[in-house]
Amino acid sequence: MACGAAGVPLTGKEMRDYGIPNTHSLAWRLGRVVSIAQQSASLSTLADALIEECGGPETARRLFTGKIRSVESGLTKTAHSVGKVTIEALSEDETENDADKSENWSEVVVPFMNENLAVLGRDEHGQETVSASFLEIVTIYFS
Repeated sequence: MACGAAGVPLTGKEMRDYGIPNTHSLAWRLGRVVSIAQQSASLSTLADALIEECGGPETARRLFTGKIRSVESGLTKTAHSVGKVTIEALSEDETENDADKSENWSEVVVPFMNENLAVLGRDEHGQETVSASFLEIVTIYFS
């Protein structure tokens, strides 16, 4: 859970003319939330704090809480990174609060090609449900 970036320095005018409004300040605020959580050792509430900083439940929500079970990745001939991350639900004794309990899914699969494309929820019978598409995903945080 770290955040950092370094780009070519821009003038204030260039940022106003060509930058995406509010993205730098949002990145700074999200980084501050992560830093405060790390310093206070309260990472169990990090996802909720990030959601609140992004504007609350009207703008973001927790899709799933679990642990990474597998990561598959490869490279295409055109140098695209492709693969999937499989995350399994926490067991009853691993959950810290009600927010950690997942919907009716036993796992989620996050297929990707250079970035996240979708989140697929899978129940105990193997039935998949698309929970979010690439337009909805900014970042997936794992608790």
